[in-house]
Amino acid sequence: MRQAFLIAAVPAFSIALSGAALAESLSGAWRGDEGIQEVEWVLSEAPDGTLTGRIRGVESGIDLPITRGRRQGDEIIIENPGLEFRFTGRFDGSEIDGHVERPWGRTDLSLERSEALAPASRPQDPPLPLPYRSEEVQFASTDGDIMLAGTFLLPEGAGPFPAAILISPEGAQDRDGAAFGHRPHAVLADALVRRGIAVLRYDDRGIGASDGLYDSATTQGYAGDAEGAILWLKAHAEIDGARIALVGRNNGAVIAARAGMNAGVAALVLVSAPSLRGAEAANGTAARAMRANGSDEDTIAERVRVQSLIFEKIMASPAADSETLRMQIAQIVRDEAGLILSVFVSDEMIDFIARRLITPWFRDYLTLDPLNEFRRVTVPSLVIYGSEDRANPPGENMERVAGAISANGAVATTFVVPGTGANLARPNPDPEGNAYTVDETISPAAVSFIADFLVATLRAGG
Repeated sequence: MRQAFLIAAVPAFSIALSGAALAESLSGAWRGDEGIQEVEWVLSEAPDGTLTGRIRGVESGIDLPITRGRRQGDEIIIENPGLEFRFTGRFDGSEIDGHVERPWGRTDLSLERSEALAPASRPQDPPLPLPYRSEEVQFASTDGDIMLAGTFLLPEGAGPFPAAILISPEGAQDRDGAAFGHRPHAVLADALVRRGIAVLRYDDRGIGASDGLYDSATTQGYAGDAEGAILWLKAHAEIDGARIALVGRNNGAVIAARAGMNAGVAALVLVSAPSLRGAEAANGTAARAMRANGSDEDTIAERVRVQSLIFEKIMASPAADSETLRMQIAQIVRDEAGLILSVFVSDEMIDFIARRLITPWFRDYLTLDPLNEFRRVTVPSLVIYGSEDRANPPGENMERVAGAISANGAVATTFVVPGTGANLARPNPDPEGNAYTVDETISPAAVSFIADFLVATLRAGG
């Protein structure tokens, strides 16, 4: 979980617009409050009114591409069917004013020009020109009629090559694993392909150029997406189908284990792998975050108690229709809002919280035992954590995850990267700061260790 349960499944955004351009360009950074989070839009406007860029959550780290966008006169319409998101607004020459519509309601949004949170490029971003081949590709999920889109990198020279697939953690993400203006999947992919390993990374369903509704799937659905990627690689003439690895972080590690064992891969890299059921993990994450922010133990205990009430209601009602469950959760939040948020909570925000907690993914996540997936693993695996990981601290998780893998006779290599968090990057040393102002995208030590493991493992048999 990136934050406590309230942000567990915060939806993201993408874009679609219509029209001609005004004299004043929309290009640049814009910031405003949308619902319970502050957002930044970084826009680039073409002469015909087409918009591209990013939409980011200032605190949550959401960082998604504007894949379709257009402006006509002063009217702006932004929509992403995959996230059931639509923005309608107008530009008055200084501000963008409008509202966001989602299935659970409508929220006003006004954006003002601002300084961009993140630089256009980071020191670790792959430098151009690239010394390898890059292709835009599509492949089919094994879970439903969904096409996923991604970027496929191939080393120069003749194959067949070993290959790795990068799987994002929970929360809607693009193929670069973008968060806080960083692109960790692009950085890791660049390092691997320079070591002779082909890499496939893809947009989550409903994100970027991928089909589907992001909120419609459980872990099994996302595993089906990863299985589709495996099958696509196995059919590729330049890939050795017996030397494919999966790399996944947090819930992506669980997806990697399930998909890898279902479709047959040669190795796994499990980053910040959880070992507790979702409900327990979410409570632990909330407690650690509050403790780090200076909350006293009584307040933390009360927060966990309230979260547990909500989680128990969800888990006790697997057959309940969504509307009934939404109203029940909303009532719990309404009754306890002062305790869990310490601020006034509007009915709209309560409804937003309740609807985010009844998505198929979150209902499945609460009862999912990751160790059941790791006990199925039969291939060499790297189990790697950051020493400052607050999502899944290594002291609580590494031994259990490695032990589950080893129980099957598979070799589990463990490694803790000093001074890094769940994303294997060093956190901002300023307690008031965030990752936007940190240059490092992913620890070079982590990149090197992952690359060394995959080179040794995937080339051992070939």
